[in-house]
Amino acid sequence: MIKVVAKVVAKPEKVNETETIMKSLIPITQKEKGCISYELFQETAKRNTYFFVETWGSKEALDQHLSNDQYDTFFKSRRRTLFRTARG
Repeated sequence: MIKVVAKVVAKPEKVNETETIMKSLIPITQKEKGCISYELFQETAKRNTYFFVETWGSKEALDQHLSNDQYDTFFKSRRRTLFRTARG
C-alpha cells in the first residue's frame, strides 16, 4: 500500500476555480483501479492551501493514476496558471 500527500497552493485569485476543478477529480479518481482512498482537505489558516491524501494499493496503480488524462490535464497543463504543487 502506498500513501501520498499532495499539497496544492492555489493562486489567491484562482482559489474558487482551482477548488472546483480539484473537487471534480475526486469521484473520477476514486473509481480508478487500485485507489483505496482519495480525499481533499483545505487548510483552515491558509484558505488557498489544499492537500490530497491518497492511498493506493500498489505502485503500479499510482503510476497508472499519474499517467491518466485527468491528472495530465489538471496538474500539468494548468500548473502555472492556477496553482503550485509540492508532493511529499
